[in-house]
Amino acid sequence: MRLEFTGSVPGWWIAALALLGGMLIASWYWRETRWLQRPWSFVLPLLRAMAFALMLGMLAGPTIRYQHVDGTLGRIAWVLDRSKSMAIQDPGKDQSRIDQLQAALQASGSGNPRGGVIDRVAESHHLRLFAATGEKLWDSLEDPEPVPSAIWNAAESSTPLGDVLLSILSTSEQAENTSNPDSPAAWDAIVLLTDGQSNVGATVDDVVRSSGRRVPIYSLGVGDRNEPVDIAVLEATFSSSVRSEDRLRGSLRVKETLPVGTVYRVGIEHEGEMVWSQEVISQNRGVYEVTLDVPAAPLLARAQQLHPSRFEQRAVPLDLNAWVETEAAELTQENNRLASSAWGVVKQNSLLLLDPLGGWESRYLRNALDRDPAWKVNAFLGPNAFRSEFFPRTKQELFELDLLIMTMESASSIPADKQAWLRDYVAYAGAGLIVLDSVKGTDQIPPAWLQELLPVQATETSAQPNVPNPDLASSLPANVLGNSRVAIQTLKLTSIGSQQPAFQFESEGIANQKLWSQLQPPHTYRNREPKGGAEVMVEGIVDRNRSIPLIATQRFGQGRVVYLASDETWRWRYGVSDLYHQRFWNQLAGWIMRPPFIVRGERIAIDAGARVVRHGESVTIRAKILGDDGLPIGLERVQATVEGNGQTVAVVELQAVENAEGFFEGEWTIPSTGVVPIEDSLVPIEGEYRIQLVPAGLPEESKLLATSIYVMRPPDRELEQLARNESLLRSTAEETGGQYLDIQQSEELVERLRAYSNGKVLGVILPLWQSFPWFFAILILLASEWWLRKRVGLV
Repeated sequence: MRLEFTGSVPGWWIAALALLGGMLIASWYWRETRWLQRPWSFVLPLLRAMAFALMLGMLAGPTIRYQHVDGTLGRIAWVLDRSKSMAIQDPGKDQSRIDQLQAALQASGSGNPRGGVIDRVAESHHLRLFAATGEKLWDSLEDPEPVPSAIWNAAESSTPLGDVLLSILSTSEQAENTSNPDSPAAWDAIVLLTDGQSNVGATVDDVVRSSGRRVPIYSLGVGDRNEPVDIAVLEATFSSSVRSEDRLRGSLRVKETLPVGTVYRVGIEHEGEMVWSQEVISQNRGVYEVTLDVPAAPLLARAQQLHPSRFEQRAVPLDLNAWVETEAAELTQENNRLASSAWGVVKQNSLLLLDPLGGWESRYLRNALDRDPAWKVNAFLGPNAFRSEFFPRTKQELFELDLLIMTMESASSIPADKQAWLRDYVAYAGAGLIVLDSVKGTDQIPPAWLQELLPVQATETSAQPNVPNPDLASSLPANVLGNSRVAIQTLKLTSIGSQQPAFQFESEGIANQKLWSQLQPPHTYRNREPKGGAEVMVEGIVDRNRSIPLIATQRFGQGRVVYLASDETWRWRYGVSDLYHQRFWNQLAGWIMRPPFIVRGERIAIDAGARVVRHGESVTIRAKILGDDGLPIGLERVQATVEGNGQTVAVVELQAVENAEGFFEGEWTIPSTGVVPIEDSLVPIEGEYRIQLVPAGLPEESKLLATSIYVMRPPDRELEQLARNESLLRSTAEETGGQYLDIQQSEELVERLRAYSNGKVLGVILPLWQSFPWFFAILILLASEWWLRKRVGLV
């Protein structure tokens, strides 16, 4: 039901005249009623003014319209594809696909005097119009106005036809299986308005075949049957981070639907400068992959020039643009460019390696990590090295390290006044510590300050050399050999260890476990019992009923400690050189090292993880904050803003990390829809976003120090296939007992759908200004005024 004004005089004119008339009536009455007591002084002019307004209102023609349903209406669900492919204007057409649908289905372009297809079907059916995303756009019984013109737009980035059909068919199936009168009724038929390019979610075929209720589907197809001339960059994947010694590697998914022999170019730009390009001759390959491999050093040098900073930067952004271009006439150039990004790492990870005995393990380990450009290794190996100042001179120097590896023997050499630093280094700086145990030293019990950090008990269950053959026994000292002759047969990765990437040599779990069992077991080891809460990653299998914990770990405050019961992983090099030994240590070091901060000031450091994130993914924002006195700031929480494209899209609360003073952490999840509501609009999330701490109560440098992320939209499947998928639409219609119609046959929908309804929607028009109630209201107001005037003596 709705109120309309059908008269010759606009409603706002009537309102203005009624207001003016009311003021004149009040002025005229004032001469007579100013001596009267209330309420008569204002009731009398009010009654006259109301009667005058009702008489004027007749000129506006107030009319009530409502619908009356006679019989039972058929329920038809219409699905409108509003994806970007529907905005395409096919060759030889003067309208886009969605505009063609609007012209064919709505009254303004139908050419039928009785109205458009939708209007005529709505005369005898209950229609509900859905977007392909499942959003309800219009309902013929609930919405008084015709289908709004605003819904005929095409900007959605995907077409989940299967998902919306699944939702509609599920509703129908539930309606048939319930006796609840309040549940929605089943749908009698479905009309698809689309080019048939369903590209995400459930497949249409699977949904139709698995449905428990057969609902006829009528497909109205639009678009060219042949794939148009077009090239596109659909997806760009690059190394997540590179160093100057590395090469930037990546791949581009390119769509090529050009005449055979057409020349085009594909390339990469960095900050407007060409990085790589390649000339390609079309073979009409459809979608294929192009790989690239370029030196990273020039990119990092240029990025550092373009992004200077007064703060210490661990990495600089490398913003890249992939493109394709041709002189051939394309259908659209909207998909010819795609932006992405990566981190260019400019600072090495710092490692301190301590071993007063200078054993084989430490030497191989130094060589392995020293060859990795990601690491800057400072090693003190052997007794001569320990005669110098081997440990950092200040606590700040220690906290600058990303990882510390030490043998158990080196613990007794650390100065007493610096032992507490090591605990704080792990607990508060969030750093990693690896402790290598062995049977070379005479001390079987670690010093008390180190025992707290270790994931194992201080004392051994028994002194355990591993003796693979009797001849080795004669070469071991008595304090090592003890009374035990327990040999480890194989290594076994525990269930926890198999889930940690640092312990993966093979991508497949069984193959990885098999490889670990083939590695050389240690000849000597310590057998220390894991503490409660510690995680054993690798075990040494003695026999079917007994195993020895060889690698264990535990969180300690903000950091992590890893304990190795033997210093003989170098034996893994047997027959394969560095294949597994170096890879293991690189992975282990990368796992437990202190999570790096991308940018660090004197008092504040901030990081947001990976450079590139996508819709639906989470961004972990970390901050380390010291006060002006250099001590951890004593706040429970701080805030960070996420800003991009001139707008603040999020304010993230960072909570203080438990047992880690001065460290804060929070998470922001990018909406999977790719948009955030700001004021009265939906703002798309795409491109570079700056993340900065809210400076209130923080050191002055918080106003300038910031990091950033690059939000990439998901790979664009919408413009990958542009031709009408007529085969899908036909098969869907035939499978369900419906029919496929070309857009030129849209008028046939009226007759095809008539069979699903035996009711009719009757429009009732009630002209209020011609009705008796309107006349009686004026009469009653005037009569009441006359009677009251007589009562107060004015007549």
